[in-house]
Amino acid sequence: MMHAALLGDIVKSRSLPDRGALQRKLIATLEKANERFAAVLASRFMVNSGDSFQGIAASDAPVLEVCDFIQYSLRPECSVRFGIGYGEIATAIDPRQSVLADGAAFWNARDASESLHRTN
Repeated sequence: MMHAALLGDIVKSRSLPDRGALQRKLIATLEKANERFAAVLASRFMVNSGDSFQGIAASDAPVLEVCDFIQYSLRPECSVRFGIGYGEIATAIDPRQSVLADGAAFWNARDASESLHRTN
């Protein structure tokens, strides 16, 4: 079954003055996104490191709307770089968290995110 993996990374987070406040806002924003888009999420959004997050959506989910919701909820403090990848998830999908999930959807999302990071 095809899914959309969404990876997010806060741009230039190391230069932000209050990273703790930003992380709290990020966690609150992801909780709101999890509630708002629950019907299309296969696995909830979660922080996977200090300023990065991920989630898994159905392949027909409105992923750009999800990205816009997260991006605009975090403004004006920061900007978010997203990597979106479509494909199979080769491992079991835990609806509560996605850190152990892997497969082509994540590989494609990482490639997209890394490409954006390289080319700015």
